[in-house]
Amino acid sequence: SDQPIADASVTAYQDDVEITSTSSDEDGGYMLVGLPPGTYRVEFSAPGYADTEILDVSVSAGHTTTDVDAVLAAE
Repeated sequence: SDQPIADASVTAYQDDVEITSTSSDEDGGYMLVGLPPGTYRVEFSAPGYADTEILDVSVSAGHTTTDVDAVLAAE
């Protein structure tokens, strides 16, 4: 019963500084491009849903980090 959320905002922060953001597609997928190697906090938000964040997302050079997924609860 989990439905993808299109146009959710996905933002990567490092030390509480916004590094980059994007929006999810119609299937709920997203890609944050060009992040320097490091550890990030990824925040998900969409109208009508409570914001959700995932801590300690590790990004390494030359690799794609996958399976950083969130379930947003309706407000």
